[in-house]
Amino acid sequence: EIIKVVYGLFANENLTANNGDQIKLNTLIEKVRSDKNGNVVFTKDLPYGKYYIQELETSEKYVLDSTKHEFTVSKSSETIDLTGNSPFENKLKTYPVKFRKAAEDTNKPLAGAEIEIAVKDGDVIFTGTTESDGSLNFSEKLSAGTYTYRETKAPAGYIKDDNTYEFTIPGNEPRDYVVQL
Repeated sequence: EIIKVVYGLFANENLTANNGDQIKLNTLIEKVRSDKNGNVVFTKDLPYGKYYIQELETSEKYVLDSTKHEFTVSKSSETIDLTGNSPFENKLKTYPVKFRKAAEDTNKPLAGAEIEIAVKDGDVIFTGTTESDGSLNFSEKLSAGTYTYRETKAPAGYIKDDNTYEFTIPGNEPRDYVVQL
């Protein structure tokens, strides 16, 4: 997915090209897709001046980063490595998830159930207890993927459910997800 990122090289001031053409502030000079290692190389000859690189496209699983990574060209044939300036980060999109535990027969909210949430085939990411309204106070957001949940302690007067259940955050809709426990 790292190869789906497209970056643009822009003028960060009004410039005059070597052939005398004017390059206005915020003009897109070159567009490049990252290689399989996530590297980007711009090849246009640039006049001395100020520039910035900005992410233009990314995989649908990631948040488009609007950060302007600024730099200055001050020498001929200069290679500029921007990895040390401000980091280029690809952050996964995350979605709010609400959990609710209710009695199967009456749909009455159940407090006191201890629930464990994990990445499918992975680590536990949260353990909590349902509130009086049956909700699980889970403030984290989850990225697209498949997760599991299981009850580790039943509410008072109920039998613990020993099953592990899966739920999926498709990540293609910007909405809250609700999981009935």
